[in-house]
Amino acid sequence: RQVQERLEPLEREIAELEATVRELTERQADPAVYREPQQAAAVAREKSSVEGRLEKLYNDWEALVEEPSP
Repeated sequence: RQVQERLEPLEREIAELEATVRELTERQADPAVYREPQQAAAVAREKSSVEGRLEKLYNDWEALVEEPSP
């Protein structure tokens, strides 16, 4: 039960960040973004940052799932 209570907000944040990565990937595919080099760089930086946060959350999620039940 405690593990589930800790997993739920983690899973919500993971889902939100995965949606953000999809949105940023779509923006990177838009040629208009690359007409503005600063905008393209900002999108790339934001995506990299979100992916880094996601990696940490995936690791946290995995550690919780593997945690032994009391």
